Amino acid sequence: MAIDWDQFYPPSEEKRDQKRRDLLARARTIKSKGWDDYQYVWSTGETVGVALLLNDDAVLAEMGETQRDVLSRWAYDLFGQKDGSADEAADFARTADWFANARAGLAS
Repeated sequence: MAIDWDQFYPPSEEKRDQKRRDLLARARTIKSKGWDDYQYVWSTGETVGVALLLNDDAVLAEMGETQRDVLSRWAYDLFGQKDGSADEAADFARTADWFANARAGLAS
């Protein structure tokens, strides 16, 4: 099995922007159509990421996740192994900021 060395390095800002745009599009879909056709079709990471953007604690609870769980899940995807680990040590402040900034995009 080959080692995926990319997991250790932070994704580019462009890749993080792609993730943000994707989550925002999904969140807008949920706001207009509801969860019924999407919650069990999207990956767990996508679903709980959108739920966090929408502050939907009911969906998080249904998925067996807390806001902290979601931040933990996303920290490493957004910032790579080294920076994700540093963010975990800082109680996921950077990841929480990323989600807060993305959430602000829902208004625009």
